[in-house]
Amino acid sequence: MSETINWEILKEDPISSKDNIFKYAEDASKALKPKILSNKIPNHLKAVTLGLVTLASGPSFEAQTYNAASLPEQKIWDKNFKAGKESYIKGTLNKKQQYNATQFNAVLSKSKDSFKDDLKYLNIDYDDFVEKMMGVYSAETSFGLNEKKISKTGARGELQVTLETLKDIIKPKGNFGPKMAKAAGVDLKKLRAMSDKELNNLLLNDNRFNYLIGSAVMLNKLQYRTKK
Repeated sequence: MSETINWEILKEDPISSKDNIFKYAEDASKALKPKILSNKIPNHLKAVTLGLVTLASGPSFEAQTYNAASLPEQKIWDKNFKAGKESYIKGTLNKKQQYNATQFNAVLSKSKDSFKDDLKYLNIDYDDFVEKMMGVYSAETSFGLNEKKISKTGARGELQVTLETLKDIIKPKGNFGPKMAKAAGVDLKKLRAMSDKELNNLLLNDNRFNYLIGSAVMLNKLQYRTKK
């Protein structure tokens, strides 16, 4: 991440939507410090920088989309997302967290051919996606260490997926298609025909299934953002 922003590029590429702002927000979170905001930014770009600062200080895209909760809850989620992701990258998870992270990593590694086209479309490196999902794992259940695996909203399992989200993601145009279903060890047609009780049981008790459903949900969120 750079410490400065190329203001001429910003001038040529006006930020006219939230999606465009996201392209610069990460750099802005470091570059736009009070001392820089004084007299070192051209006047015609000050409005842009204020928008970047506001976005950079708010919850991340992941917190806003994967975690459908209030703003205070999103901020807590985001803090745990970033801390968990960093601990995973640095190898500083505790033994139980590391064990569960390794299990999740193994599932993604064995299944990556089933969603490689999604990553290609999104222009996201596989390792970067894994790190993102480890952040989600941290934010949702502290890498599976939370004893309560059914939330007040009905979200279940390691990555806290609701029944409604599951039903949506396994639809014909959903991200959880035949390849991911096979990787999860389920038949997609049978899955779509299951009762709510059966689906909830899968979410809660089949970690491999929950890992891949949660990953499909994140892929869906990222693709929707790209298409906007």
